[in-house]
Formats: sequence, C-alpha cells, structure tokens
Amino acid sequence: MQHIELIEEQDKTIEKIQEFKFLADSISQVVWTSKPDGRLEYINKHWFEYTGLSLEDTQERGGSAAIHPDEVEMDQKKWSESIATGEPYEAEVRF
Repeated sequence: MQHIELIEEQDKTIEKIQEFKFLADSISQVVWTSKPDGRLEYINKHWFEYTGLSLEDTQERGGSAAIHPDEVEMDQKKWSESIATGEPYEAEVRF
C-alpha cells in the first residue's frame, strides 16, 4: 500500500470513530466499549450524567461503581465469562 493510500485509510478510520462518538453521545442510553482484556475504551457522556461519576472514578472502579451492591457479584461473573469466552456480554442491572 502506498503511503498516500495508507494516510487516506487512516483518515477514514478516524472519521468513522468520530461518527461513532457523535452518535453515541446523541442517544439517551449509556454506551461504552472495552478492549478485549476488559479495560474500558470509550464511555459516552450519558454515563457520567447518569451516574455522577468522574472519568477517574470510572476508570479506577469500572462499571461496578454504579451498579447496585446486590448485583455487582453477578455482573462481574457475567463480565468475566464474556472476557474469557469471547461471548457477548449482556446484563440487566440496577444502577
């Protein structure tokens, strides 16, 4: 791939990321993505508005910081299984 083509491809990727973030911040739901190892990669603005947590608190404590204490263990188990197996993570919890 020529240098110019590589730059154009990178520009398209950056544009798609910006579009995703715009869309994620435009809807009223909480949206987040993570790395394959489970580290949070992106959190939309509604997470912070809804939970009142800062970015530092969220990064330090993860999503468990806002989950109802009675459901943290169950949610962490589902999350760990998802990370270990690659299966989609799906949970309904109280914040």
